[in-house]
Amino acid sequence: MEMELDGIEELASLIAALEALPGLLEKAAVGDGLLAAAQVVAKEAKASAAFQDRTGDLERSIRARRGRRASPPTAVVEATAPNAGLLELGTANSPARPFLEPALRNTASRQLKAFAEVTSKKFKTVE
Repeated sequence: MEMELDGIEELASLIAALEALPGLLEKAAVGDGLLAAAQVVAKEAKASAAFQDRTGDLERSIRARRGRRASPPTAVVEATAPNAGLLELGTANSPARPFLEPALRNTASRQLKAFAEVTSKKFKTVE
């Protein structure tokens, strides 16, 4: 490997970039772990018997994704079907038939396991 540094500014910039690398790798690993945990919740919500989805629209709308902010890393489980909120929370005329909240609650240990597996793999590749 060959690098050419013309002055102290370039060296200082390189050192700063190298010092920031562990933090960036840590954030990436945590983000990947959170996404894995969110995918566990999404899968459970899709399998929920709490709702009857005749068209399949609700099930197809359930997904896990990274949060929009990079720092701190986040992950989101969402259901974007127009009736998702009505089913989850209920209405004045229809009782709630939650599928996201029970999925979140019932998968806590699987979420932790998925998070741990992904982050430990990421950190092992860094070492």
